[in-house]
Amino acid sequence: MRLITQWIARRYGGMPSLYEWFTAPLEAAGLSQIRAQLAGDLTGRVLEVGCGTGLNFAYYPAAAGVTAVEPFEEYRAFAAERAKTASARITVQEGEAQTLPFPDASFDAALATMVFCSVADEQKGLCELQRVLRPQAPVRLFEHVRSPRVLGAAVQDIFNPLWRWLVDGCNINRDTVAMIAAAGFHIRGGADARPAHAAAAFSLARDPGSHNVLPYIHPIASALIVALLAYVGSLGLRARSDRGHARRYLAPHARLGPMAYALTLLSWVGGLLSTWLLRPDLALAASPHFGIGVAIALALSAGFLSSRWMHRAAVRGLHPWFGVAAMLLAAAQVFFGLQITP
Repeated sequence: MRLITQWIARRYGGMPSLYEWFTAPLEAAGLSQIRAQLAGDLTGRVLEVGCGTGLNFAYYPAAAGVTAVEPFEEYRAFAAERAKTASARITVQEGEAQTLPFPDASFDAALATMVFCSVADEQKGLCELQRVLRPQAPVRLFEHVRSPRVLGAAVQDIFNPLWRWLVDGCNINRDTVAMIAAAGFHIRGGADARPAHAAAAFSLARDPGSHNVLPYIHPIASALIVALLAYVGSLGLRARSDRGHARRYLAPHARLGPMAYALTLLSWVGGLLSTWLLRPDLALAASPHFGIGVAIALALSAGFLSSRWMHRAAVRGLHPWFGVAAMLLAAAQVFFGLQITP
């Protein structure tokens, strides 16, 4: 686990609590309804791979007998407590996707939500899943998938190394759909109907639709603005560290700062408009992408206003931190934005 992740986890009472806090906006934005859709009609012996804190448990029907495997002890303990309040009979035990501790053809159905993005050998894990399922057993998967668009996939490739480092191995650019088919599953609605099992793959991203450039105007413009903000911030930091040549850096910092601030507000408004035009299915108030956008606008507003009183020592000390906060929020903004980009 990364040191930064450990520090944040301690602040929130452990990794399970941090995970619950982190996913709460996504649950409110519609992820809970997706969980209900995936788990609501599974019956018989059901295997859940990588159950985490047990967020799916509440949606299993009473007729289901669920075996939930989770490799991390801290998460297993959290999930075991949640299992006690579920309608279904749920057993939580140690196990991981690549080496499932069960005999062949021992389950009637399976579920995994946001698991295979972080499995070291995704293909091996999917093959293991197929091994322990009976013929024609339904499988429900909710995973990060690679964008079918060249530009969307390129954006995922660019941000994946940073995201994988921050989130302990989670990958947002894996071609999970292709790997599902290669493991011998039939994706419902897909062209290959030969394999013996059925899998339904769900993604946070919408269907690609028509090949137009409109969905990418906002993210591309936002990426350019973030780069400009980073440059403006670097000028301010260099002025603080090299006081002998501070004027050389402060002049462009003062000139470009208001421009970057205005463009950020314009991008925020543009994001609202593009979402309204292209994604009417999203609830804006519940969207974490929208919420973080508001926080970025507020942080930069505070930075812009504080720049009017830089002659005061206390304000000079606070001013850079508004920019730092905005950049950290922008990193989270990228992740949530990728979830709703077509």
